[in-house]
Amino acid sequence: MVSSDEELLSLVRGSIGATNAVDVRTDVLREELAEAKAEISREVNERLTNGENLNFYQADAAEKALVSLMLIRGKAVLRGKRRNTPKRLGALRRHTFEDDDERFWRDELVRNLNRLNEMNDGN
Repeated sequence: MVSSDEELLSLVRGSIGATNAVDVRTDVLREELAEAKAEISREVNERLTNGENLNFYQADAAEKALVSLMLIRGKAVLRGKRRNTPKRLGALRRHTFEDDDERFWRDELVRNLNRLNEMNDGN
């Protein structure tokens, strides 16, 4: 889906309507990306620590969750709501967003985290 950090940042900028660095600074998006990767990595590591393997669909879900998380964070930065947006995935799952796009991306994030956390059942 996304082959590099630069491609992901470009996708985020386009999706949130921030076409240049004046709208959202690149260094801020990179900081958000580092934090988002750490959050998704914790979810993946929890599975691996429990002796599970990630199947293709779970790995795909992890990548899609990262994209959704970055879209939420990017939109929050654009709207000046960065400080009001939860950083931890557990809090984000329950957070009520005012913006329709952020609600949609939160629901996508939750759906993909649920796919990621499904137990390996041989599928």
